[in-house]
Amino acid sequence: MRLALVLIGILNGALSLEAQGQRRVFSRIMTGEPYTLECYLPQITNGPNFPSWSPDGKELAFAMKGSIWRMKPGEAAYELTTDQGYASMPSWSPDGNWIAYTSDLNETIHIKLLNLRDGTTRQITTGNSINVEPEWSPDGTKLAYVSTHPNGNYNIYVMPFASGIPGTAAMITSDFELKPPTVYYGKWALHIHPTWTQDGKELILISNRDNKHGSGGFYRMRAEPGAPLVRFHYEETTWKARPTLSPDGAKLVYSSYLGGQWQQLWAMPPKGGDAFPLTYGNFDRTTPRWSPDGGRIAFISNQTGETSLWLWHWFGGKMEQVKAEKLVYKRPMGKLHVRVLDGATAKPLRARVYLNAADGRAYAPTESWFRADWLMFDHMDKDEYHYFHTAGDFEIDLPPGRAKLAVSRGFEYTPVEVEADVTRNARTEITVRLKRLDNFAARGWWDGDNHFHMNYAGVYFNTPRRLMEQAEAEDIHVLNNLICNKEQRIPDVAHFTGKPDPVSTATRILFHSQEYHPPFWGHATLLNLKQHLVMPDYVGYQNTVVDSIYPSNSTAFRVARDQGGLAGYAHGAGPHFPVDLAMDNVDFAEVNAISGMEPLYRAWNCGYRVVASAGEDAFPNFYRSYILGSNRVYVRSGAKLDYDKWTADFRAGRSFVTSGPLVLLKVNGREPGDEIKLPAGNHTIKVGVEVASINPIETIEIMHNGKPVYAHKGTRSRETVTREIEVSKSGWISVQVRAKYGRDPIRRPFPFAATMPVWITVDGKAVRSREDAEYFVKWMDGTLARAMSTEPFNNEQERAETRKLYQEARAKMIERAAEAGQ
Repeated sequence: MRLALVLIGILNGALSLEAQGQRRVFSRIMTGEPYTLECYLPQITNGPNFPSWSPDGKELAFAMKGSIWRMKPGEAAYELTTDQGYASMPSWSPDGNWIAYTSDLNETIHIKLLNLRDGTTRQITTGNSINVEPEWSPDGTKLAYVSTHPNGNYNIYVMPFASGIPGTAAMITSDFELKPPTVYYGKWALHIHPTWTQDGKELILISNRDNKHGSGGFYRMRAEPGAPLVRFHYEETTWKARPTLSPDGAKLVYSSYLGGQWQQLWAMPPKGGDAFPLTYGNFDRTTPRWSPDGGRIAFISNQTGETSLWLWHWFGGKMEQVKAEKLVYKRPMGKLHVRVLDGATAKPLRARVYLNAADGRAYAPTESWFRADWLMFDHMDKDEYHYFHTAGDFEIDLPPGRAKLAVSRGFEYTPVEVEADVTRNARTEITVRLKRLDNFAARGWWDGDNHFHMNYAGVYFNTPRRLMEQAEAEDIHVLNNLICNKEQRIPDVAHFTGKPDPVSTATRILFHSQEYHPPFWGHATLLNLKQHLVMPDYVGYQNTVVDSIYPSNSTAFRVARDQGGLAGYAHGAGPHFPVDLAMDNVDFAEVNAISGMEPLYRAWNCGYRVVASAGEDAFPNFYRSYILGSNRVYVRSGAKLDYDKWTADFRAGRSFVTSGPLVLLKVNGREPGDEIKLPAGNHTIKVGVEVASINPIETIEIMHNGKPVYAHKGTRSRETVTREIEVSKSGWISVQVRAKYGRDPIRRPFPFAATMPVWITVDGKAVRSREDAEYFVKWMDGTLARAMSTEPFNNEQERAETRKLYQEARAKMIERAAEAGQ
């Protein structure tokens, strides 16, 4: 029940989108998403990742730029794989002849075997499944790995080998149903991160079969089907533990965030005991691997933002970065130099770039983070949508042939698609000029993204300055980074100050706000907090001191609003929304699709002047994520950008939300957030609408009290509509817009925009609707019934206070319904 409830807001928009072919990548062949997708599966990076030692300890293999590479520390790195898929997670066999690795292609991930003697490869797993984390047994006769075959659940398999010839793999763990289901991770346990014991008879692994949060604790089992699992260490972990056992079998090293906000290297005895840290830092160190002689641990750090390869010396703690002297490609390559310029000033312009080379793979320049949208659109996506951000000038190594590029910058520049012919051992140069569709900041309208998380357990390490560069490339002017927990840590908590971040400028502001995370009542966004974050950051977390769902969001909202903040619902109007609405204790609800406007339309019909917010829940330090700035709120706030004024104008409804189209509404010359007062009687009002969109406009609807009173069909990037509408009682006018959607750059189904209302008061009477008030009463009754019947409370007093709150809210809403008839 809890899992279903926490997803209500998210699925509120997503259910309608599924019919349009939108889904998360890999969603058809795995359970436990989205967190396994975000945190666990192989990710393409321009820096090294997933190191593996050669048997003699002189070389390292690693994943980088979608290929497997080998390198002696301090020397050149040599590319080993060039197959069509994106290669990752190498594992070097004990005899030195083979490297097992993963290949990500067409929404499957399979394990391949590279013969280091002749360079040939063969795929050793099959089917519509995910197969990752290959690990050789000490004698090289078996390969352990993780697979979602046959039903999407993550289990560990062991495949026998003889002279490089694989045998039939056996599943040694089995599906384990979690009862009750976990809040965020589904009902099937994970079995991941296999590593062999010294004698090759047992496996150490991670599973959440006894955990309510994260990827779980540490287990040992015989490497045989059906063998019992024995837990020897309880910990939360977050899909990055990847334990590695020292050659002497005495020390188990893994990546953990115990006692802090960031992953570091920790160690403990391999049969259990007290874990202690080996490294410290406010960034991540992950994927540790012992050298064969036990003297060094190779690991990956993101302290510079991108991934980098390091060695930690046991004993003593010496740390050294392993850099490649140069890159030696296995295949012919050429260079492409690209300049992205402002079409008006001819100056370099930060932008987003989608680049596919002649071999069908995506590439990114070394200085940029390799990124991917985690959404797939079945009717138009043949593969994942990859992209990177550029400062406006980059050079990149590409295979010869025709490369395709798409360059974009937010919603106010017309995107450009170009092709370039890359020549072997030569340098090709192209220039792309982006021209403005419009300049809303010059009109006093400033866009903002009110829901993303700067750092959230991703492969990269983000900073406010890097985030501002990402925002500039997407042309976002106000950024509300929502500090929140990822399991029992809060990565960005140190950035909270109650004022704009020091990296803010006159035209771009970063403020560290908060997402409050109760799974039952609905996730909440708390903006403009001036004094402190709301703590604890959640209630209703199983197996913790806040297992009870008490108090409701109403308490957290009051704490936020008492310090001058705004409080609203993320992912749409959550289960508790009508109560806060009735108690005048909510400022906004997040709307990321037109369907999400319905609760607000009904609220406006009852006279509640709550507003729509927007933000896509992006993770800018992830490889896969929603794209930053995919959903925005534009606020009419004047010629000068000021965060406090922008926030106040946002709350006043001087705004529209959008995933692409730009819309201006005037009613008798007044704009959204304004009020028109008229005497009793019939009145004719004039409505004017201007729309501009980088995607062709499909429909413009003028809304009166939640119903479309005029629909205009469009086909162009600009449309203007003027209509006269008759009104005789109090209400409101707004506009909603739909645009055509394509693969790039707006990766949202049916890009939309919706304005806040222009209020119309006739004869001084308030806006009321019996039907809509009764709708909210029914909503309240359903939420309360679920809370009382399925959710935990600490005592009867908590239940009684919750019932009392709902009774008060219900009475207020019934009063509104009664006023509709007066």
